[in-house]
Amino acid sequence: MNSKLLKSSEFILKSYTNYKYSLRALQNSKPFIVGVCGPQGSGKSTLSGQLVNQLSKGPNALKVITMSLDDFYYGYEDLMKIKQRHSNCFTYQSRGPPGTHDVSLITKTLDDIDKLNSGLINSVRVPIYNKSYRGGLGDREPYENWALITAPIDIIIFEGWMVGFNSLSEGELDFLHSTYQYLKVYQLPNALSTDRLVSSSLSINELRLLNSYLEGYTQIWQKLNCFIQLDVSDLTTIYNWRIEQEINNKQGLSQTQVIEFVKRFMPTYELCLPKLRWLGLYNILPRVDYIDSGDYCQHLVLQLDNDRNIEGVRVLGRSIQYYSKI
Repeated sequence: MNSKLLKSSEFILKSYTNYKYSLRALQNSKPFIVGVCGPQGSGKSTLSGQLVNQLSKGPNALKVITMSLDDFYYGYEDLMKIKQRHSNCFTYQSRGPPGTHDVSLITKTLDDIDKLNSGLINSVRVPIYNKSYRGGLGDREPYENWALITAPIDIIIFEGWMVGFNSLSEGELDFLHSTYQYLKVYQLPNALSTDRLVSSSLSINELRLLNSYLEGYTQIWQKLNCFIQLDVSDLTTIYNWRIEQEINNKQGLSQTQVIEFVKRFMPTYELCLPKLRWLGLYNILPRVDYIDSGDYCQHLVLQLDNDRNIEGVRVLGRSIQYYSKI
């Protein structure tokens, strides 16, 4: 078992056990939802699949599924409307950034799984997005091709590149745009040179647009019972990882095309990662009734080197950080 899988599975099982003995779990039959985030090429989708296999076998024998944020993109026609609506903002000229996912469909799907677990319905359909459709522009699979769930679920692994990313306050956003000192304070290495920040090419109104879309995702992140983050110190590593993916998958994009594609994601990383990285998800999210103060609400950070090997581990709870080094 590789180290990422070992540490992640141990973390989930400990959190899940604490959850099962909590008052919240005794009062309902909702599944335990694990958020997994990591930049493109970090291995989050591979890890999520491995976690399903690991947690479903042996003495655990849990019923586990994985859901990807990518499968909840709007359909082609709706994405084209978003592109036209924001034609002057390069960030929204393709799928990916906040606002291109159907948040209402995510909420409905998770609520339907709750109903399935409670015996109120017999099955749930989970969307599948096919990125090869429409000449590579992508579109949803027809409804009849969506994944079918017919049995109660113990754990959902919900993965995506921006899972857990939250909006900034107006003051934080203005400060970031005017000085970029915000990122330096939170020690994001590639903030040391503003010409390496894609955000520096966006107007304050473009950043406000992106930030406003981020607000809609909070209702989803509030459903996460624990959280795993694959992190990398230098965001420029993402370009190299994405280029490697392109070569391995033989999809035909040139290095220049890959760089331009990844650039559309960078402003979101630059806005959201500093707070998520250092404060932790559960110190950012608004307090709500259905997230109690149980030990299971914790945030595991696996710090990766350029070869995707773990070089450090942190666990961020409510206002507490636990550190360890590999």
